[in-house]
Amino acid sequence: MDSNQSPTASRQPAADYWSGALKARTSWIPAQTSRMREAAPLCDIWDEEIDALQHQVLVAKSRRNALSPICAILPEELLAHIFEELSGMEKIRALKRDWGWARVTQVCRHFRSVALAHSSLWATISPNMNCPWDMLLRRARDAPLHICGWWQAHVGDPEFSRYKRDFVKNRHRIRTLDLSAFDRTAMKKIIAVFDKTAPELRILRLRGSAMYGRSTTLVDRLRALITSAPNIEEIDLRGVPYPWPAFAQSLRILKLGTSNEQNARDVTALANRTAAWPFVSSLDDILEGLRRLPMLETLAMEHIGSAFSEDTSIQHARVVLPRLERLELRHQDSRGLRLWSLLDVPPGCSTDMICTDLSWSSSFDILTSNLAFLLSKEGSLVYNAVDMSDEIDEQFEQEDLLKLGVYLVDRPNASGAQLRRCPGIRISAQWIPGSNLEEIIKSFMQLLPRADAIYHVNIMSSRNINRDVLQSIFEYFTSTQSVHLSYPRSDVLDDVLRLLACGASDVPGICLPATSNDVVSPAPSSQAPLLLPSLSTLSIGDTDLGEEAYDDSSQSEGNGSETSDSWWDRLVQVLSLRAHAGHGVKKLSIRHCDLPRECMDKWECSDDYKRSGIRLDWDHSCGYYEPRPSITKVETGTQLEEREEAEELPDSEAETNDLDEDADEDDEAIDEAELAMLMDMNGFLG
Repeated sequence: MDSNQSPTASRQPAADYWSGALKARTSWIPAQTSRMREAAPLCDIWDEEIDALQHQVLVAKSRRNALSPICAILPEELLAHIFEELSGMEKIRALKRDWGWARVTQVCRHFRSVALAHSSLWATISPNMNCPWDMLLRRARDAPLHICGWWQAHVGDPEFSRYKRDFVKNRHRIRTLDLSAFDRTAMKKIIAVFDKTAPELRILRLRGSAMYGRSTTLVDRLRALITSAPNIEEIDLRGVPYPWPAFAQSLRILKLGTSNEQNARDVTALANRTAAWPFVSSLDDILEGLRRLPMLETLAMEHIGSAFSEDTSIQHARVVLPRLERLELRHQDSRGLRLWSLLDVPPGCSTDMICTDLSWSSSFDILTSNLAFLLSKEGSLVYNAVDMSDEIDEQFEQEDLLKLGVYLVDRPNASGAQLRRCPGIRISAQWIPGSNLEEIIKSFMQLLPRADAIYHVNIMSSRNINRDVLQSIFEYFTSTQSVHLSYPRSDVLDDVLRLLACGASDVPGICLPATSNDVVSPAPSSQAPLLLPSLSTLSIGDTDLGEEAYDDSSQSEGNGSETSDSWWDRLVQVLSLRAHAGHGVKKLSIRHCDLPRECMDKWECSDDYKRSGIRLDWDHSCGYYEPRPSITKVETGTQLEEREEAEELPDSEAETNDLDEDADEDDEAIDEAELAMLMDMNGFLG
């Protein structure tokens, strides 16, 4: 071979080489035979050859993957972190020989060595037949263990003895115990394994199916386990009784509830049947137990505990929880309200109070008594957002719940999901059809000490809300700067648009069809008060804006005709009216809404387009609330038309018109950034 010729250039093509090698290796094996007895040993020979070839293919893949940049560049710590993230996405299913996340550790020898060296990667194990218990326990070595999953019924078989042996041997390493067991006997055996020794236990999550009985064995063993865990931080029990009062000085999260399989009838029957059972805790036991949790940050109780006495002569000292950040009490009766009134929590504690059997119309004072006390308390938060929405109790299949809440938010246009992450107080109770919703809303609004402090209004409802309710809200919270609407019906959307247009100046060629009950009188609209004069942000979600808008006036006349305008067209008209009146909307957000085809064509290639729905945002710089927004200049409909015509002219003519317009406007004070923002928005709307 020429010394100047590289080995790569003279190398035989891989396909030719391996084809020739396989032919030379197996040329003596007949291609076919007429007898099955002769074919059987030949098939075994081929199987041996195929196994050897597959092994060599794996060797070649491993060597190739070792040269990959991701294998050569990523440090071991980052690889181990990636493996940990993947381990939570796809579990190992040993019975199906599906190794899930562990397959990525077999990419190359380097990946395998890093995975085996990272003992905590194998420390999450499950006591069921689908988990390779022995292999994971061996690879975890001395790392803290996280035992999670479903505890299968091992009572009486050898498997339980094996699990028990490993539990006893490694109980000093168990950091998380997260198990579901539907047999009370099995649950008692699991707890007994610890034998009052759990030095490293941090998280205890147990789920059962109404594990209540006259025997207190399970409760006593749970109390011993919790007391023996000095570092425990989270307890989550569903269908398993909590051992009030247990001492857990380091506990930060306490969640107690019924099992997911129980419905409202089961919970009521259980409460009546177990009222006198020994394990049932009294209100005194619960209060004393909470006093023993000074580090508690989250408390959630759902349909648990005995019915508290309504005897008002019984006095209880308030329980101080100085670090509580989240409080959620969901009960059928008023026991949650009673407990709430006995807790002394920080002003910024976010509270959810759900009373599924109490109605707003008959129990308004009871439902809001503690809210009124907190709002009037010295040093309480000044809430700047209100929420009025439907609440659905999926477990108990109750849909007629109305939620009223106040929040403290720092950004406009917050959705319902975002509000739940903000400090606030929310109360949910039954809404009885036929009740006077307007009176309920007015009474709720009057509880707020400062209506002028409300900057944001969130309304999420597919029913109940009518025009009178909306008008009461808009007239009461005059400082509102942002409004968020979710799931509005067509009539609700029509009412909102007409209320926002009420009092705006007339624009030539822009008007809304009149209705028989329109708040705008036949007198000039300039005489009618403008609702929400400070409104700068409007958000509409989960509705069809491409649907044709109906005309109430035409329907009332009996002709039943419909206008050709869509709800989007109506929205454009309202925004133009408010802009002409000097109260234009700075930011409009459309989320998960159907829009007219021409609007979607403009935005489907933009960064804000979402496959699950359109999302349009203007003025991304719109940030924190301002004391009062001001608009120095906006474009009228005529100016919009002139500017659009100029944009369609050739470049030279457009430049000439721009110079003429600049000369006419030299003497006017214009906020250029704000005007450019409005021009961008109105240019699209036009």
